[in-house]
Amino acid sequence: MPRLSGKFDKCTGCKRCLLACSQEMTGDLFNPRLARMCIQEVSAGLAHTPVVCAQCENAFCATSCPADAIYNSDGVWIIDPDRCTGCGVCVDACPLRVIVTYNGKAAKCDLCGGAPRCVDACAFSALELA
Repeated sequence: MPRLSGKFDKCTGCKRCLLACSQEMTGDLFNPRLARMCIQEVSAGLAHTPVVCAQCENAFCATSCPADAIYNSDGVWIIDPDRCTGCGVCVDACPLRVIVTYNGKAAKCDLCGGAPRCVDACAFSALELA
């Protein structure tokens, strides 16, 4: 199962990953609030941790979705926009807070089909696909 992980000891908090993610997922918008990940700041901004979808084995987002719009495809949880009602239950259920609402539908990391743009955008190797 592919997993994306963040390394706090390498992250500078530059947020290039957020910009790359939002641009890839929206088609053209460079807006960190639309990224399917976040940068958690700790110690008064002295340390940064990239937070990405953990692709949980028993994903709270999927089990909480009343429309059954979230399914697992080869170890990656995907949101079917045709089934998603935009209710936001999955957004609230995600303990990592990495599901966003965009154009009235829930959206989360789908690993960019196996080549995450956030990994490519990180100049400090703080993100890794394994």
